[in-house]
Amino acid sequence: RDEFSFGRFTANTVLRWEYRPGSRLYLVWTQGRRANRSLNPLDPLGDSPYAASVGDQFSNTFDVFPDNVFLIKLDYTFLR
Repeated sequence: RDEFSFGRFTANTVLRWEYRPGSRLYLVWTQGRRANRSLNPLDPLGDSPYAASVGDQFSNTFDVFPDNVFLIKLDYTFLR
């Protein structure tokens, strides 16, 4: 049986600008943080990640280096 501690935080931001009727520019930013900690039964005994308070577990998630994604999308409608 595998036991693990898992923490994840994801944030998304979308900005939309309509510069002409039917033409839009989208700017998207996504940030994700994910921390997995497998508990190996053969490792020496130590502090359990389950013994940490909710506040500590939440702050530990922000100690993980984030994955950032930036996207740009342009919609343009050709009108006469």
